[in-house]
Amino acid sequence: MNIRFLKFSGVFALSFVSLSSLIGCGDDGSDFIDYAMTDTNIRLKNDYKNADGSNKDFFTQGIGEVTPVYYIDGDTTHFRLNDSDNKTLIKARYYGVDTPESTGAVEPYGKAAAEYTKSKIQNAYENGTVVISSLNLTSDAAPSVDSNGRYLCMVWINETTKDAPYDELYLLNLMLVQNGYSQVKNLDDFPEFKDTFTSAEMQARDHKLVMFSGEDDPNYNYGDYQVVSLLDIKNEVVETLKDKNHVNKYENARIRVRGTVAGYTNNILYLEQAFENEDTGEIEYAGINIFTGMQPIPSKYTKINTFLELSGLALTSENFGFQMTDVYSWPVRSGTDENDTVIINSADEIPEEYKIDARVVDAFDLDSENNENHFDYLFNWVELEQDIYIYDGYDSNNTPKEVTLYGKVGGENGREIPVNIYVPFLYTPDEDNKLDKYTTYKEYLGQTFRVSGIYSFHNRTDGTTDYQIVLRDSSDLVRII
Repeated sequence: MNIRFLKFSGVFALSFVSLSSLIGCGDDGSDFIDYAMTDTNIRLKNDYKNADGSNKDFFTQGIGEVTPVYYIDGDTTHFRLNDSDNKTLIKARYYGVDTPESTGAVEPYGKAAAEYTKSKIQNAYENGTVVISSLNLTSDAAPSVDSNGRYLCMVWINETTKDAPYDELYLLNLMLVQNGYSQVKNLDDFPEFKDTFTSAEMQARDHKLVMFSGEDDPNYNYGDYQVVSLLDIKNEVVETLKDKNHVNKYENARIRVRGTVAGYTNNILYLEQAFENEDTGEIEYAGINIFTGMQPIPSKYTKINTFLELSGLALTSENFGFQMTDVYSWPVRSGTDENDTVIINSADEIPEEYKIDARVVDAFDLDSENNENHFDYLFNWVELEQDIYIYDGYDSNNTPKEVTLYGKVGGENGREIPVNIYVPFLYTPDEDNKLDKYTTYKEYLGQTFRVSGIYSFHNRTDGTTDYQIVLRDSSDLVRII
């Protein structure tokens, strides 16, 4: 098997420098047109500030200055409004572009596009201005949301000026195209932009930039799969969480793993397995989260206590850290390809040694600030011994609504051990009344719950890591009356 382990950051830095040298002069010596900076037709026609100087509200006015929260890929970023009490995430899908995939499926130059978008947004946020607008550029109007809870957006940046005038903001969507990170997609809502976008793509093709280079992506693994245990992966993940400078040896590797299904929610499948130490007889648990893509997978693969073997790409996600993605296939019927996902044992026939149950834990065991051993439960199915009091949270704009809850142990006067809970569905507090559903974090406030789910984490743009319990369905959150 020929696995090519590639250190992305170093290779990307070199390719980025080479690309930068082309901006201004093509590889044939001709001038390179920077359409995003020079075409004054590609500008905002509406101020992102109100008359009193306050930031406009994207949710009601379709425009506003924002802070990046999560970088998803080259054409999707999650933001929050600046200077607003509204904590709801804005999941922005860049309009008019289509960068190569780098999440559920992974394609050549997808990672490069994601890194380019991240670098431009980060620089503009730190040194200048980031504004998003709906597809109405001339006046205030509430934006529309798609079936996945995402907003089609124009993303405008100025990398050097704080509170930049709206007509001195430049369109990142167009930058992606002219620099070879994206093809042009549907621009029906902006026919006046179509000629510029098309010319920018043709120029990128002529100069053979990035995805139009005709060469293999040096950061994409074209190799075969290797068998890896969940325990080996866990050890690398933990080292990475303890030391941000640690390079996971499985980064960008094509791997084949086995494990028992512990849960499936929000397009993420969790596998878990117990390992016995031959010397001590002690049991150590390991798990992994697998992003399955935006399309549903056959339900036979998602039943708890189904033992699977699958092949995919190990890759670090901006949000969820090191995970498995780009799974080879989820065949409806038994496939003939050796890399297809395979059910080794169904939930009804799984041997006792592969079967898993919730690990009952004290909230202190999951206290990431004071207990280093909390890593022992990573990606495991857990049930907390104590009830959790909810005091705050925030919403996303997904459909169905996603909610993050901030809780602590023991009620208002209990030990203040923090417990974060992620609810990626409309919660039903009463199993006898399925029509009663919570749609915002505010409905949970001041209540106490018994909690179980998958112990996981996500990363923030400021470099911090939030650990949380991910609920699989409403039965994982029992309201205490």
